[in-house]
Amino acid sequence: MQNRARRSLLSEREDGFTLVELIVAMLVMAIVFMAIIFIQARALTTNADSGSRQQATTYANEAMEQMRSIPWNVIKKGMRSNYLAAGSAVIGGADPLVEGNELNLEGTSVRPLPLVVASSGANDQVRDEPWSPLFDVNGSNIAIKFDPSGRGDEYIVKSYVTDDQAGNDVARGLAVVVEWTQRTNGEVATTVLFSTAYAPSGGCGDLHNAPFMASCQALFYSGSTSSNVVMSVASSVADDPANPGTVANAGQLLPVLPGGSFSTFEMSTSGVAARAASQQVSITDSYVRYGGTTRDDTDPSTDPQKKGWNTGYGSFTLRASDDLVTVGAAPQNPPDVSATAPNTSVTITSGPSVGMSIDGRSDDKRLGTLDASVTQACNTGVGAAKVPASDPCASAVLGSSNLNSGYLSLNLGADSLRLGRVKHESGTSTETAWSGRFAPGVMGNAVTGCQVLADAGCVSAGATRTIGDIQIGAVTSAVSTWDSGAAPQGLVTISNYNDKVGVQRGSQQTAAAPTFTRSATVSYWSGSEYSNIDATVNQNLTRDLAPATWTTPVATVSATGNIVVTPSSTTTEGTADPTCKAAACSVDAQNGSITVTIKYYVVPVDATIAPFDLTVRTLVNGSQASASYKEPEDSA
Repeated sequence: MQNRARRSLLSEREDGFTLVELIVAMLVMAIVFMAIIFIQARALTTNADSGSRQQATTYANEAMEQMRSIPWNVIKKGMRSNYLAAGSAVIGGADPLVEGNELNLEGTSVRPLPLVVASSGANDQVRDEPWSPLFDVNGSNIAIKFDPSGRGDEYIVKSYVTDDQAGNDVARGLAVVVEWTQRTNGEVATTVLFSTAYAPSGGCGDLHNAPFMASCQALFYSGSTSSNVVMSVASSVADDPANPGTVANAGQLLPVLPGGSFSTFEMSTSGVAARAASQQVSITDSYVRYGGTTRDDTDPSTDPQKKGWNTGYGSFTLRASDDLVTVGAAPQNPPDVSATAPNTSVTITSGPSVGMSIDGRSDDKRLGTLDASVTQACNTGVGAAKVPASDPCASAVLGSSNLNSGYLSLNLGADSLRLGRVKHESGTSTETAWSGRFAPGVMGNAVTGCQVLADAGCVSAGATRTIGDIQIGAVTSAVSTWDSGAAPQGLVTISNYNDKVGVQRGSQQTAAAPTFTRSATVSYWSGSEYSNIDATVNQNLTRDLAPATWTTPVATVSATGNIVVTPSSTTTEGTADPTCKAAACSVDAQNGSITVTIKYYVVPVDATIAPFDLTVRTLVNGSQASASYKEPEDSA
């Protein structure tokens, strides 16, 4: 009785929440959470659109800069006569911005602009001598570009030549329009840039070849790249080794693995590059491009990038300029850029029940540093040597790594064969590319060259590289090896690889020879032991590998192959004119390559699967540098 009496005295609140109250509270919370999720999703989409607009602006600036560097006698002709048809082929329909040879930018304050179109025939633009982005080899002024960050955005870049908006007869209007689709509303957005090209009223140079703003100044250019290592794999119908020539379609391309979707698979390592260009102003650029993997099918019309079959390949660029007049010109000494990119791993598989796959991974996550300046010194990667301060320069560096190798690996059930692996985790892989423009009074050094300066000065470039050991054809399974204990360290190992290249051109360096170094040891299985090749700068030879067989529960694999080592090469132009007026005095120098090609004859245990040849090619490209110098024809 007392308990009942006590309960009767409790208020409704003390009795707890009713079911209706709980349902209402949960509904309120759900509405709040849904609003938060919507706001967050909207913010992500808005951020993505902002990044897309920034990339569109980058492509627009790039196209306008290229347009402004086209020679006057080309730009004044305008669009190629077939630009409408050629552009339609690129975008799959008529260009909506063009109406009756007028550029009509609806939604802007710009009135319709008459386009300048070349006459067909002898006065037309020469299609075999394209000037991108005004017209390509097909005559199109439209190009499709993609977002390098991997967001999947597609950009349509359109370039036009119009009558000058101010009515000047000796000028042409330049217009660049970049279109892309926004994520927030699915509508097409545009970025538009305008500029004006004027006919030169004086100065020097050939108006068919020199940019329209050329003056009586020497033209310099230099560039360099460390190059990279590329591993690729493809399969084909195998001939019968016991009865050669009896398989009619031997050599015909197949999917890489039986029943698979891809016909090729490639892994590329990272690389760096630098360049310097100078005439009225000096511009320097440094580049880092990370490695990646690419898959492709047998359809030549397929674009792996559109399909999402390219992974990795992140890129970074830094530019400096001493142009203090042009709006939007690069700064004189921009902050250095630190670059990195996520690791990319991809696996391609065979058809069901076959039990085969290939893993590929690029060498991302190596720290890169980009430097470009017209006032500060730049590193060369060779000891403490630098391009001196106040000489316009650029350098790009990829540091060592102790984590991430680039590789391709074949898996047969539980067994694995390392088709190729670049051992960056050893911490020895480093790469540097540099370029510099040397004016009288600030000479270079033994590494950069350009130590003797006169007249307009000198330009130089170089690259240096060290690569971790490259192991090819090594069985890595714990339960199997090459039969009879063959090739315990793999079929081929490239170790202690170093190379370097340097070039220079100037009034005192019109025929200066390039400098090369290359050293590496190539060890290969010769049947009972390993033989060595000393891959020096001038080495030029071919060596065959001894056959080896690998037996697994899934397939028997027989390997044959060869190694090709090529020497350095040099191409020079303009040597007939020591003044470098009639033609540029130029040099292009490249270290030789090392190519290892191995054909694996694969015989599956499953007799319903035909034998096939799996061909794996490992290419170690040599570092490269070029330089050119040209005096104006009308100079004193």
